[in-house]
Amino acid sequence: PTPLTPTMFHCLTSSVRRFYHKSPTPTLYCAAVPIGNLSDSSQNLQSHLQSLTHIICENTLSTMKLMHALGISPKGKQLIQYAEDKKGNAFSEKRIRAIVKLLQGHNDVMYVSEAGSPCISDPGHQLVDRIIESGFRVSVIPGACAVTSALMMSGFNANKFVFEGFLDKRPKRRKDALTVLRDLGRTAVVFENPVRLRQTLSDVEEIFGAHTQVAICREMTKMHEDFIRGKLGMMKHLIPENVDLKGEIVVVIEGRDDMVEEHV
Repeated sequence: PTPLTPTMFHCLTSSVRRFYHKSPTPTLYCAAVPIGNLSDSSQNLQSHLQSLTHIICENTLSTMKLMHALGISPKGKQLIQYAEDKKGNAFSEKRIRAIVKLLQGHNDVMYVSEAGSPCISDPGHQLVDRIIESGFRVSVIPGACAVTSALMMSGFNANKFVFEGFLDKRPKRRKDALTVLRDLGRTAVVFENPVRLRQTLSDVEEIFGAHTQVAICREMTKMHEDFIRGKLGMMKHLIPENVDLKGEIVVVIEGRDDMVEEHV
């Protein structure tokens, strides 16, 4: 391939800057919302929620609750739900076309998930991809993210980490995914349903070994936030079987550099 000369690089980066900073271009704002504590809302988030009319929501009720807490009236605003169905499929192509049409009408649009940063373990990437392919601008309003929050709480080395999202419900596929994570040797982050937590920890212990450390973060930033950290062999004693866990759970598995060689 032809080497990239300084002149070619300047032309390329100038073109990219013009695409992303041409103010008349309608914009989709991907905005992070709090993962629990509503006071974590940024001033930038509040400003855009106040000024924009069209808001794409994973859960309209959650967005309404956030707006109410921030003193923002929903009057005159259009909240459009965009989420996954029970089978994990994104809403129809018709819904995406309707959102693209809003941008074609020279409207700026905001996209928010139910909690945390959009497009992380939700179908938002399909929407963003279509918006970019349609020639519109995409920008972000950064903020809370359960993945990075859990990494900070864990105390594990996060210079390199891998995020797996929700593990598969099917035992074999779940264990296969855990084996891949183990062989990478990096700190790993997974989301888990409270009902499946004990079984998942049992599978992690089977694959990673009883001496591997994990951190379990539940209801981060909320009033009943819980955090426990320890070796997998001890976790069964720290989580009583007769207690029904509730809330959002993030599991961080400590990475070990020697795991890759150990399991080759």
